[in-house]
Amino acid sequence: MITKKCDCGADIAFVQMASGKKMPIDEKAEQMVWIDQEHAGHMMKVYRPHWGTCPLAKQFKKKKKGD
Repeated sequence: MITKKCDCGADIAFVQMASGKKMPIDEKAEQMVWIDQEHAGHMMKVYRPHWGTCPLAKQFKKKKKGD
């Protein structure tokens, strides 16, 4: 993972997706509970895409053709 500061001041990392593209994520993972089919709870770390938490996300969004 490559880490850096976002323009909003947050520490972010980039992960490479199966498509080959890099996606920015919040550097700190959150603990979440996943419940399986037997209703047993499992703790797991989850990384959020940074565009969901960044107050400047709209500045980085690419424009679609025709806009």
